[in-house]
Amino acid sequence: SPSDIGAFRTAVSVRLHPENLRPRLARLHTTYFDTPDLYLRRQGLELRIRAQGGRWTETVKTIELADGGLGLRDRGEWEVPVDSAEPDLAALHTRIQPDSRLALLLAEPGLAQRLVAVFDVVVRRSLWQLAQPTGHRIELTLAEGELRCGDARESICEIEFELKAGAPTALFDAALLVQDDVPLRIGRLGKAERGYALWAGRIHASRSTTTTTTTTTTTVAVAKPLLFARGVTVGQGFRAVIENCLAHAFGNEAGVMGGTDPESVHQMRVGIRRLRSALRLFSTVIPLSALLADELRWLSTTLGAARDAEVLAGETLPALTADTDAESDRDDGRQWASLVQTVFVSADTHRSRAAQALASPRYGRLTLGLVAWLECEDWRSSSGKRARKALRQPLRALAFVAVMRLHRKL
Repeated sequence: SPSDIGAFRTAVSVRLHPENLRPRLARLHTTYFDTPDLYLRRQGLELRIRAQGGRWTETVKTIELADGGLGLRDRGEWEVPVDSAEPDLAALHTRIQPDSRLALLLAEPGLAQRLVAVFDVVVRRSLWQLAQPTGHRIELTLAEGELRCGDARESICEIEFELKAGAPTALFDAALLVQDDVPLRIGRLGKAERGYALWAGRIHASRSTTTTTTTTTTTVAVAKPLLFARGVTVGQGFRAVIENCLAHAFGNEAGVMGGTDPESVHQMRVGIRRLRSALRLFSTVIPLSALLADELRWLSTTLGAARDAEVLAGETLPALTADTDAESDRDDGRQWASLVQTVFVSADTHRSRAAQALASPRYGRLTLGLVAWLECEDWRSSSGKRARKALRQPLRALAFVAVMRLHRKL
């Protein structure tokens, strides 16, 4: 939150001990380019030109989520200085392996002529270098500004931890230290993803005959199927399953916090339920800390209350109303209307509580802790010798035993 920037700067100096207390400041104006039909985007590429101090830098990136939407990213990045704010694909070729897929894509005939400015990112950036006795090096950036796409605007207030040297655990250790003083939430979308979403909303609005302002729409995330090769190990399967469940749940955050579709609450609740079920299935090999288990139970209970209230208001009572005798007593009718009103107020209250829970520091610590536990593979180190051996066994064998046990229970 912009109101927490002062507390964040204090936490950096007190908690993280940067090399220099005064950050390096810069004002950046970045323009993203693509074709009108977003050809580069569909190929998994981002092309941008950044203006800073009277100089221009052209960059092309290939970005893939490292974890199915958990906020981590692996980036392929190439950049070159250019003479203006217009794309120069030939200049990029000097930095890219000639026969690579990227080089062939950028060399396609007519591509340069089709490029247009899609959106702009204008930010004031504060940058710290964090050096730790263990040898880890982290670049910490605070960005304040806005996305611009035509007349549409969206604010930016975010921090980024970028690992320069060392193990990923250092990123989470640093973030959790700041989290103790400042409420943080993991950003699922980078500036480019947010910019393209803003562009899509503006295009949709401009094509509508009834819409006069750009509105942000949220999509409902559902569980994606998982397919495994026959030889996949328990450890590999566990990580894929947990990532799948977290992406399902986290993908509905925006809908719960800022939307009105009951399906967002429903799907996030299902995602958390799938996650807790998966953790129980693997619990004989991979233990989960009691703290994370308790916090997942809290989140599940909060979402469950909101879901139950919305079902009662949106499905159960309307069905009963449809069956009500039109000639029913007038007093009964007034009482029924009062009941319906009370239920709808209750549904709104529980929905608001769920949104507040996702905006709370408690939820921020939970999600950051879960991703740290998974990404840094604390579940391997916390397992005993026999369990670590089991992690290398085929997933098929563990699945067979689990299914048989559950079948007997059923």
